[in-house]
Amino acid sequence: MRAVDWTLGAWQRLARHIPLKPILFKEVGLSTATSTEGSEEFQREYYEGLLKTTDVQFSFFEGFDAIFKQGDVEKNWGIFRFDRTPKPAGLMLTIGQPCVSPLPRVWCEPTTRLASVRE
Repeated sequence: MRAVDWTLGAWQRLARHIPLKPILFKEVGLSTATSTEGSEEFQREYYEGLLKTTDVQFSFFEGFDAIFKQGDVEKNWGIFRFDRTPKPAGLMLTIGQPCVSPLPRVWCEPTTRLASVRE
């Protein structure tokens, strides 16, 4: 996926310039309402690709869609819709999909472990 490749490339370029410092990318994400490759499923694939295939440390750009913003693209960056229902990317995190990742990630733990934490 090009978006994952772009993010990883930016991460690697920065890491070459400051190799001994931790790096956290803030506000990483994709709108689900763009004219090119903008969909809820594409957003899920992007985050899943970052989580499963890279060591990029990041924070999600937006937790929830923001209906007060101007324009469809700006309103739709959340991993949850404005009514707080999860989009596929949000659902991926809430159901605790197991994944193999270069970095330990809480939401990549097996579902049974997450279930015991929630109880």
